[in-house]
Amino acid sequence: NGWDMPNPATTRPALSTPQGISQIIGRRLDRLDQEAGDILELAAVLGASFDFNWLAQASQQAHEGLLSVIAKLLQGQLLQEQGAGYTFYHDKIRQVVYARLDARRRCRLHRQAGQALESLAPDRVEELALKEKELARAQVAAYW
Repeated sequence: NGWDMPNPATTRPALSTPQGISQIIGRRLDRLDQEAGDILELAAVLGASFDFNWLAQASQQAHEGLLSVIAKLLQGQLLQEQGAGYTFYHDKIRQVVYARLDARRRCRLHRQAGQALESLAPDRVEELALKEKELARAQVAAYW
């Protein structure tokens, strides 16, 4: 139909995360408090890299509180600063966080991410289209 955009997560060869590594990362994630875990999950939905404004808009948290949570995630080497934004310390961390989301939560977070992006940068049509496609996938998964 001409409108299908390749999903970067699925167009390159996917290497599965070895179970032992997933378990180690999972134990680190289990030690996070609820607020830090929620922000990290939202960050995983935003993608491999994201800026503060997008995370703040999507999370609807006050900037001071969000900065405090991000500081914990930076200190725990789960996120790292990259230019004017953030990225996961290692993509395997993002993969494990994302894989642990149940379908309904994944759907809700994709919706939040898309709405935030739309309000911040409506001219980023390609990213919005990709978020809409990811949301549709998450909705199908939630249904089944």
